[in-house]
Amino acid sequence: MFNGAQEIYLVLYSILYGVMLQSLPGGLWPLGRTLRGYKYQNGSYEEKNPCKYRNRTFWSFIILNILPAAYFWMIIIALKKQIINIYNPFHLIFTFWISLGVFGFYRIYYILIICKFEWYDDLKEDIVDKRGLSFDKLSHLVWGIIYLGPGLALFVYSHML
Repeated sequence: MFNGAQEIYLVLYSILYGVMLQSLPGGLWPLGRTLRGYKYQNGSYEEKNPCKYRNRTFWSFIILNILPAAYFWMIIIALKKQIINIYNPFHLIFTFWISLGVFGFYRIYYILIICKFEWYDDLKEDIVDKRGLSFDKLSHLVWGIIYLGPGLALFVYSHML
């Protein structure tokens, strides 16, 4: 059975994971283009380099699916070992904060987009024009640490006991 902190974390993380996925630009998982090696657009087939789509699909899957799932289970295990009183406002805010860790993966993914922008050149309109993406890697890194830091610190602390 889950304790109160685990249940609150489960609900918040699930909701925020959905919000994070919806806020990403479309086309990050181009599996069809990866397998076919071409892109269908405006009634014709356009040959593309499938390598960039393979890289994009692979890293999207790792950073936006595998790592958040691993983080989720790490925190669930850490919350099982800790005594967190959900009636204590500080503990409740901390539980909410560690569920915000899902946005750390969003920030990590944008660092990848900035570093490997040639993989995302077909999404330029959505990434640059509509979203006003900051191309400052340091700001994304700092926000990623702010989001992921408390949860990772809790995990390390719970395993030191």
